[in-house]
This record gives sequence, C-alpha cells and structure tokens, in this order.
Amino acid sequence: MSGFLYFLPGRGKNRVDTVAQAAEAGLPWIAETDGQIQGREILGSGPDGNPGLLIYDSEIVKTSRAKFLTGSDQQWRKMQSVFTGGAEIWVGYYQSDPPDLSKYGRSDAVPGELYRLENGQTIELPRARQFFDFDPEERVMLWRVALPTSLDIDDEGRETVGDVTAKYARLWRLAMQYQEALLAVYQGGDAEAIAAAKWPKRDEIQLVHEILMANYRFGLGELTALGLYSGELRAQALATLLDESGASVIQKKMLATLDTGDTSPGEKELTPASEDEAAA
Repeated sequence: MSGFLYFLPGRGKNRVDTVAQAAEAGLPWIAETDGQIQGREILGSGPDGNPGLLIYDSEIVKTSRAKFLTGSDQQWRKMQSVFTGGAEIWVGYYQSDPPDLSKYGRSDAVPGELYRLENGQTIELPRARQFFDFDPEERVMLWRVALPTSLDIDDEGRETVGDVTAKYARLWRLAMQYQEALLAVYQGGDAEAIAAAKWPKRDEIQLVHEILMANYRFGLGELTALGLYSGELRAQALATLLDESGASVIQKKMLATLDTGDTSPGEKELTPASEDEAAA
C-alpha cells in the first residue's frame, strides 16, 4: 500500500518540510518531526488545473510515485476548508495502491477501542476518560482521565496529578463540553432548553476530526476522500471518547451488586492525589 499525496495550488517553490510549515499551510496533523514531509514543485497542471506544490511523507510514499499524473488511477479531492483553516488543499492517492492507514499512526497513540473500516483496515479510536469502578455509598460510577497528564508537586514534596498535557488539551476540553451537552439533554427540561443543549452536527464532525488526529496523521478530510467516513464511525468515535462501553460494564456491575432499582446511576470523576493512586 502507498500513502497520501497533498497538492497546494500556487505555492510553487515555497517549502513545506517542517512541522511548523505544514501547520501554516493548513495541514497541522500530517507531520510529527521536521523533515518527515517532502515536497516537489508541479510546474504544469495539478488536480485543480494550476501549478503548485505536491507534498508527501517520504518514509511512506516512494519518490517515484510522488507526482501528479493525468489519466492515471490517481484519485484527487479538494479537502474541506473547515479542516484546513480555509486553505485550498487537495488530497490524492492511487486507487490501485491505497494508503496503508497504520503507517500514519502516531508514536504516542492514546489507548482506546479498535474500529474496523469498510475497506478492512483497522484504526484505534482514543478514550479521553475511563470508567473503572463505582462508589457504593454515593451510588455513582467512577472514572478517571485517560489522556496523558502532567505531574505537579505539592508543598510536602509529593507528586500529584496535574492537568491534561498541552498536546491533548483541546481534545479534552471538547470532550468535556460534549459530555456536558449530553448530560443536559439526558436530564431533560423544556424543549427549548434541550434544543439549546444539543451539539450541532458540524461540531460533532469537528470533534471526530480531532479524535482521529490524536492517534493518526490524518483526519476526516483523508477518510472522506477514501470514502471511509460514515455515521457509524462518527457514533463509535464519540462513544469511545467518553468510554460508553466502560460505563455500561460498571453500570451492570453496580446494579447487580447494590440490587437497586435505579437503572441510571450518576457518575463522578476520581481525581487521584498522587501518581501512584492514578495507576492503582
């Protein structure tokens, strides 16, 4: 399997071979290290009919394949501007040699659940939190942050768990906003309040894009170009982010243990005082 090709109209000799340059061009997710991305100027017509710059991961795409070919089995699509910050970018691939998505996995991927795409490839969707037990006295399910966190030190010299690291801060913030919206809808109220609490579909789509980028150097722009995006994928990505499967297991365990008629127990974040407690 090959990899993704990206075409940036009008950039010509403007280099895009560092993490910062890729982000400036509208593709902040495609590189982890400088030099990972290579570029070549397209003097003739690109997929939009104009010259520009073609960029690619040189560790995945062979240099001989890094070109724009008319009348070939290359498939190109203009990426959605909502993902590229408004920049015009085209993504392409060889239909006879589609991208191997596993090669775009990040070195520090966040654990989660596996999801099988329609083309048979499997991706891992990350969790932002993880349910692990319940409190029998408060009758609530307990969860902890599953994203990487920093460490702090208190006045007595003990290590304490700090905030979610900067790399995942946006994903964590969006995950908690989405969770709050779900709770507001679940708790009910008048129709106007419920309507106000619901997330627009566009915001859900943007969150799924962030979810994919946490573990891979591709997002929804690439998956839609491959025809692999679906409502099922969106639903599974959002459910995994909030660990709905884990919540279901703990809920059943809690209800069986407490023999309570309450089929909708509450939930509570456990904030460990130390790194040792977090690992317990």
